Amino acid sequence: MEATTPSLEALKAYSLGGRTERRTGDAEAIPFYKRAIELDPNFALAYQALSVSYFNLNQADLAAENATRAYELRDRVSERERYRIATTYYHAVTGELQKAIDEYELWSKSYPRDNTTHLNLGVIYQQLGQYEKAVIETEESLSAIVAAALRAYLDAQRRRRRKHED
Repeated sequence: MEATTPSLEALKAYSLGGRTERRTGDAEAIPFYKRAIELDPNFALAYQALSVSYFNLNQADLAAENATRAYELRDRVSERERYRIATTYYHAVTGELQKAIDEYELWSKSYPRDNTTHLNLGVIYQQLGQYEKAVIETEESLSAIVAAALRAYLDAQRRRRRKHED
């Protein structure tokens, strides 16, 4: 994942937060995201990640506060990061789910291999009671996850084979 910050230490803390979130959960990731922000107070994606962790822990006020700060800093980031920040903002802060859907669809067209878009679209469609769309998007996400895992496995096999040939 790309993340715009001039601070290598902030990037390391942010990356540790992401790894911790995937392995042990949102609550354990929060100190790493906070450390990243402490090291770079303009690190928009760290605010976004912190917002998502709070959102997942049902701490709506803290989620909104951090999503808003990320949104305020969005002009300093890459296009992909802007999509991530905008979708979080529309979903967690304003509740403008159609705007979130529009951003996810643009993100998906710009970065078709990013399964985050389909998974989160599935969540929003479920919230809106559009269950058929929710199933389609969730299945698309799962297919992308399986395809990514298969690509990683095949790449590892190729590297192993080349190593033995050398």
